[in-house]
Amino acid sequence: MTQAHIDGILALLTDAGITAYDTEAEESPSFPYVVVAAPSFTRIAASIDDVPRDFHEPSVKVTGAGTGREQARWVQEKAYAALDRKSPIVTGYRTDIRRTATGILAADREVTLPGSGHPIYATDTYLYRATPTA
Repeated sequence: MTQAHIDGILALLTDAGITAYDTEAEESPSFPYVVVAAPSFTRIAASIDDVPRDFHEPSVKVTGAGTGREQARWVQEKAYAALDRKSPIVTGYRTDIRRTATGILAADREVTLPGSGHPIYATDTYLYRATPTA
């Protein structure tokens, strides 16, 4: 996935008032936030003949994190509202993103927050479609 596609997804999130990061959060992030992670594009076969077409459908992982369950649920649902069935703006492409799997909340036991236990997170999976318009 190119940076322009990631930037289009991040723009949908930040326009909705969500702090969003590409691939990893900063050293001491302010909660709640989301992290978007995506692979390079994969080509999809156009037909049973396996003739490649210029159409890409990578899975995008969107991890929402909060200082507790309620905050993690809130950011997960806010990200869903910002992304699901939307079209990130990417010059030269028609795009679509849809949630295909909802993550289960879990505690990040490797991180201890001052006075409030462990951060809570969930990772949702989205299908991202991008088709060149030219």
